[in-house]
Amino acid sequence: MIDLRLSAAAVAAAVVLTGMSFAASPDKIDVITHAAFFSEEMRLSEVIDPHVFVQDATAPEAIGPLGIKHAAGLRPALIERDARTLPLFAASGKALGMNLETWLGAKLTFAITDAAGKARLDAAFSGLRPRGHYSLFERHSDQRPVAFTPMGGEENSNSFVTHADGTAKLSISLAQPLPRTSAVVLIYHSDDQAHGRERGRIGFDAHHVVMTRPE
Repeated sequence: MIDLRLSAAAVAAAVVLTGMSFAASPDKIDVITHAAFFSEEMRLSEVIDPHVFVQDATAPEAIGPLGIKHAAGLRPALIERDARTLPLFAASGKALGMNLETWLGAKLTFAITDAAGKARLDAAFSGLRPRGHYSLFERHSDQRPVAFTPMGGEENSNSFVTHADGTAKLSISLAQPLPRTSAVVLIYHSDDQAHGRERGRIGFDAHHVVMTRPE
């Protein structure tokens, strides 16, 4: 069984919920790495991150999980086996400028409130890449295929750049409280650009970091 709960060294989350939101009480909310969620959803025997890659001289050019084609000499990161000091790369071979330990060290604290019919998400981040470009998207797991839209529905309000210490804060107005089937997803943009209403090219310039678990 894959342990989806993250240690303090990985992702820490404090969730404050009022009114209608993800669930009736905070203890039903999990914030996990995308790698852990993906691996459980696909029923894999170990945790694989399909969006980031490590060097492996024996790996041929291939189409990996989620249909992401990676260059020769790279393979998806194996979270439970790979050394935390290994540098990470995009599927094209572009260096992401961080190692696996930094990638797994992302921390998210957020609150979703609903007061007087006005819903809002307030988020604080730490452990991210300094001056890195990130965005928050809503994952609609009740749609087929699964769809992603910018948090808040606006293509500019969901993107942010971290400070020199890898921290950031973001406040987004929501049209309505998020349904139980939705998840908040943090995406890193390795091309240092905002992508508006689209996430970008997954595995190449857009990489899911952490997310809440939809019901």
